Amino acid sequence: MKNKLAIVLKHQWIFLFGSLLFALPFLLGAPFVKTVDNVDYFTIDKNEDLEFYDHLKEVFGNDEFFVIAFKKPDIFIAQNLELLQQITRKIETLEEVREVKSLANIDDTIGDEFFFEVRPFLETIPETPKEMLSLKERALANPLYVNNMISEDGTTAALVVFTFKKDDDEHYRKNLMEKCEAILQSFTDTEGQKTRFRIAGWTVTNLYLSQYLKNDMAVFIPLTYILITLCVYFMFRNVRLTFIALANISVCVGSTMGMFYYLGIRLNNVTTIVPPLIMALALCDTVHVFAHMEKKVLRRLVHKKDALLHVLQTVFTPCLLTTLTTAIGFLSLCISDIPPIREFAVVAASGMVFELLFSFVFLPPLILLFPAEKVFIEYNKQKWVPHVLSFIHGSTRKYAKPIAIIAGAVVVGSVWFGSQIKVETNLLEFFKESSPVRVSLTWVEKELSGISTVDVSIRSDEMDAFKVPENVRVIENIQNYLKRRSGVDVVNSYVDFIKDIHQSFNNHR
Repeated sequence: MKNKLAIVLKHQWIFLFGSLLFALPFLLGAPFVKTVDNVDYFTIDKNEDLEFYDHLKEVFGNDEFFVIAFKKPDIFIAQNLELLQQITRKIETLEEVREVKSLANIDDTIGDEFFFEVRPFLETIPETPKEMLSLKERALANPLYVNNMISEDGTTAALVVFTFKKDDDEHYRKNLMEKCEAILQSFTDTEGQKTRFRIAGWTVTNLYLSQYLKNDMAVFIPLTYILITLCVYFMFRNVRLTFIALANISVCVGSTMGMFYYLGIRLNNVTTIVPPLIMALALCDTVHVFAHMEKKVLRRLVHKKDALLHVLQTVFTPCLLTTLTTAIGFLSLCISDIPPIREFAVVAASGMVFELLFSFVFLPPLILLFPAEKVFIEYNKQKWVPHVLSFIHGSTRKYAKPIAIIAGAVVVGSVWFGSQIKVETNLLEFFKESSPVRVSLTWVEKELSGISTVDVSIRSDEMDAFKVPENVRVIENIQNYLKRRSGVDVVNSYVDFIKDIHQSFNNHR
């Protein structure tokens, strides 16, 4: 290995430009790395529950929806009902929308003991106070409407928007939300009264989880570069070393990002960890090299290439071992059944290879571009560093047993606390409480009902089994049981529609 490292230094220009040419295709691909606009990729391969869920959607249709809600002192006045009608009609025209349900277009059953008919709940907007009051009473008396499309106090109205499932267009949620927001923006002012709309649901949560990812990346990467710059300069007080460190880190990270592009992997909520991870690990190897570049080594070996070769020989084996063990650790995640975790394993391990390669092929020739006396460090001038290290060394020798006991207690305590870690399955918890997405959802759940759904499917081997009254009562019993569970707001099934029809035959008694 000594001879190989010597070759790098002997032919510094060849390896400097060669490493840049090697990195160039990856660096050119890095700007074209895309981020996902949804989190549908969090699925498990060949999972029975997922297969059943897909079958359920084939039978009953796509169950994805979101809610658009707004609050008024009283929804049941002509102006507000007209507003609800206009919004419903415009949202229905969007190509991404499968169906919209609101008081403006929902069907109602009306009848007596001899007949019943199904007709729109809001055929026309009532013109008299008496008719308006009757409409309001009908709406608030119907359990299919209350907390689904109208609040119990009649002040909040909602549109439930069902979307198409477009597997061939991953941007359809983004396009849909932009169109909906444009439509709602045109209704923000109605006769001088400000109307505030709230949008909540899986469509919104899914989209903004990925959008916040992009925003975080735009802030986090520059901030990390700033922190690295400050840390390197603070530790070594050398502008040249700071520049060299940033150059090496940039090549390592850029090449890793290029692997994303060539492997067809996108930035998602898992793989987004890779860029800052590689930045940190590349910084570690860079600092290992810098920390051994002391002027006493230069004075002893005289020539800067000999001094740098000595430094590289000293740190190569530790860096190689840490890189290999870390890369193997990442690759072990390839056994995961979740595709994003496997993707993370591949690109993270690739980043480790780039980091080791460039730290010993690109970094040394880059160091040789500068005069030795300008990049080799006199640690005696940094008095606080040896003082701190001496204090730590002396303390560990003097108090070895207490430190070992405390460390053991910390390990035992960490094992216990580690066993208490809970897996978070609610993606909404990933958002801050002040996030608009979370604020809107909390508001909708308070005014209406929760928008997280659980689908229960009941099967029978008999034809027309659920036309039998006894089986219908089984479904009703299941509904009643679920309604008593904590965290359950509303439970609906076709039993509710049968009851509604039955009431229509009995003059709604």
